[in-house]
Amino acid sequence: MFPSLVNCCTIDWFSDWPNEALESVALSSLTEEQLTLYGHVDDCVVFFQMVHQGVSAASARYYDTLRRHNYVTPTSYLELLSTFKSVLKGKRKEVDTLRHRLRGGLQKLSGARQQVAVLQRQLEEMRPRLIKTQAEVEAMLVVIEKDKVAAAETQVLVTREEAEAQRRAAETKAIAIDAEQDLAEALPALDKAVACLNRLKRSDLDEVRAMKKPPQGVKLTMHAACIMFEIRPILKQDKKNLGRKIKDYWEAATKTVLTDANKFLTDMKTYDRDHIKPKVRSVALVVAIIADNVALALVVAGHCRD
Repeated sequence: MFPSLVNCCTIDWFSDWPNEALESVALSSLTEEQLTLYGHVDDCVVFFQMVHQGVSAASARYYDTLRRHNYVTPTSYLELLSTFKSVLKGKRKEVDTLRHRLRGGLQKLSGARQQVAVLQRQLEEMRPRLIKTQAEVEAMLVVIEKDKVAAAETQVLVTREEAEAQRRAAETKAIAIDAEQDLAEALPALDKAVACLNRLKRSDLDEVRAMKKPPQGVKLTMHAACIMFEIRPILKQDKKNLGRKIKDYWEAATKTVLTDANKFLTDMKTYDRDHIKPKVRSVALVVAIIADNVALALVVAGHCRD
C-alpha cells in the first residue's frame, strides 16, 4: 500500500548492551580459556567496556558532525574480545620463543664461562713452561742466526768447490775422451800382440837363454819381463865408473823366468793385466816398447786401458 515506506526505510535492530551484559560477555570470554591473566581479569573487563562504549560515543559524534554512520554493534565487541585473545596468544608465543632463546644463550654463556675458567687455570699452570719455552726459542733464534751466517759461508765454499768440481769433471771427461780414442787406436795392436804371444814356443825362449851375448833388444825385453814379475836385478860393479854398481836384469832373468820356459809362457799368457801395479805397468811398457818386442809390449800395453 505504501511501497516507498518499505523500500526507503532502515530498521535498526541492534540496541546497546548494558554494562552488566558487556561485563558478563567479557568475563565469560576471558575465563572460558586458560589465558592466565594473573589477577588482571577484572581490569581487562573494565578496559573492554571503556573501549566499546568510547567507540560508540565517538561514532555518535561522528554522525553529528559528518552525518555518516559508523556502526558499533555487539558483534564488534565480540570481535574485540577475539582479537585480544589472538594477539595475546601470539605475543605470548613470541615471548616464549625469545625466552627460550635467552635461556639457551645464558646456558651457552655459562658453559663458555666455565670453559674460560678451565682455560685460564690451564694457562696459569702452563705459564712457567711457556716462559721456559720462550727463552729456549729466543736462544734457538740466536743459534739459527749464527747458523745462517755459517751456512752462507759454507754455501760460498760449496759454490766454489762445485765450480772446481765441474772444471775437473770437464777435464776428466776430456781425458776420458782422449783415452777412448787412444784405446780405439791401441786395440788393433793389442790383438796383434796377443797373436804374437800365442805363437811363441819353448824353443824360442831356450834359444834366448842360451845366448852368451844377447842383443840389446833381448836384454831390454828381459828387463821388462823382470819388472812385470817384480824380479829384483843383480847388482854388479860398473867397470867404467869405479865405486858404482849397475843393475843387471839379463842375468836375473836367466836365473829366474828363463829357467822354466813353459812356466814363463804360461805366466805371460795368464798375466793379470787388470790388476797390474801402475809403477810396474809404466816402467815395463817403456822398456818393452824400446826393445821392440811385440809379444811382450802387447801384454804390458793391455793395461793401458785402465
